[in-house]
Amino acid sequence: MNEKDEKATQGSKTNSILDEASAKAYLYVTQAAAIAIQDAVENLRNINSITSTILGVAMAQVLDNPAESNRYQPVLDMANKIAEDAARNFHTVTNNASEAVRNFPGGR
Repeated sequence: MNEKDEKATQGSKTNSILDEASAKAYLYVTQAAAIAIQDAVENLRNINSITSTILGVAMAQVLDNPAESNRYQPVLDMANKIAEDAARNFHTVTNNASEAVRNFPGGR
């Protein structure tokens, strides 16, 4: 094998190693994004459970004593705001994770 062929073979091996490393790095990025999205789903589910409970208790109090329904409006508003903030957070996390995967070198 001449020197030119040796350099070509060595260059091919280097490219192969870089391709494998890039593929592994991309895999790690996609796994991290998937975990971030799973965590965001769990957070959203938990927040929705909490706010649903808050709303249910407040509504029961309103139905039990309609004359004092204004007393529970701040609680209802707070629970709705918490749920809306959680939904926005979920949207942000999933969009950022997706963008990270899309923008990663070697991304598909």
